[in-house]
Amino acid sequence: MSTRIPLSYLCEQLNMTVAEAVDHAVAAEMRLHSYSDPTLEGVDGLSVDHAVEIATADVSLVFCTVPAKVVS
Repeated sequence: MSTRIPLSYLCEQLNMTVAEAVDHAVAAEMRLHSYSDPTLEGVDGLSVDHAVEIATADVSLVFCTVPAKVVS
């Protein structure tokens, strides 16, 4: 099982831009995902560019998962 962390949390808590938060998440071995909204299906395993694009429009749609091996 993995832990979900909203990208907005990283932006707020670490005082980062969307792009910085995405880069931080990838560097910390987190995976990027998006929730579904009325116009887009949710995506597991977003690329950095796609995550930044979605989060720039609506940061609440992107979240990171921390693999169980990193959490434990």
